[in-house]
Amino acid sequence: MKSNKRIAIVAVAMALALLATACSFSVSTANIQDAIMTNSIDQDGVPGEAVTSFTPDAEMLYVSAKLRNAPDNTKIKFVWTYVTTNELIDEITVDSGDISDRYIYSNLEPTATLPEGDYMVQIFVDNRKEPDATVNFTVSADAAMSTPAYTLYSQEAGGYSFEYPMDWMLSEDLGRLAVLAYPDAYSIAGEDDLNTVYVYADKGIADGYNIDTLLQAWVDEIGGKGIENYKYIAQAVDNINGKDIASYSYSWTRGDYQLYNVDALMIDGSDLYVLELTVTQDNYEALYPLFEHMAISFEILK
Repeated sequence: MKSNKRIAIVAVAMALALLATACSFSVSTANIQDAIMTNSIDQDGVPGEAVTSFTPDAEMLYVSAKLRNAPDNTKIKFVWTYVTTNELIDEITVDSGDISDRYIYSNLEPTATLPEGDYMVQIFVDNRKEPDATVNFTVSADAAMSTPAYTLYSQEAGGYSFEYPMDWMLSEDLGRLAVLAYPDAYSIAGEDDLNTVYVYADKGIADGYNIDTLLQAWVDEIGGKGIENYKYIAQAVDNINGKDIASYSYSWTRGDYQLYNVDALMIDGSDLYVLELTVTQDNYEALYPLFEHMAISFEILK
């Protein structure tokens, strides 16, 4: 999934972008997912790359998230704060309209050079006292050097390609039409599958499925495997760059490790394509945006 769009895997003052279908939900079910700072918002309200730092001369700052299971006309408040001096910068409230699942976003357009330091944006649903999400970021003269660089991986045997961080390692398994991508700096001795992204094609396995029925079958199968301390988190189907991408996330444990899994699924005819992020809880915020880029950049080769 790429082209500066994101999954799931989830504010210009002012605009709300459609993610899925309209429904009616209890207010208690409304929640915020995948809140990030980003470098752009496209005409459909979809955010670009996740960033954690901006330069002092940044012309525009964006925060984006996914609003899920929201009743009609849910109010979303964004509170921008300069944490270094505990200074309120701005508060913006938007209305979700009649769409239950959608991207929400807010922007900050500085009128002068931003002071360096720590910042945050808190996102509140309706009149809740505690924020439903908090996104932290910095302003630094070194921010221009912090955007990760990506390179293209292409596998003829599996019939797919995707972009991955240039400083990551790859381990191919062509017999399984698979490749394991991982950042060596996050490797754990004796736990070779943690903090990794496993990508593979499974030819013919999706015969008779569409993306929705496939996702549900996937969720049911994973949930029935008896995984240690398994806890379902979320599932969704998003259309990004004209591609239907199913995503599913859950938490679990292995010994002392608290883990998250995020799976991105795509089908082409009867063929299934999968990207699986398996990450320790403390490294999720660092690795998830990179996984998301890999999924958004994924292409099925013809």
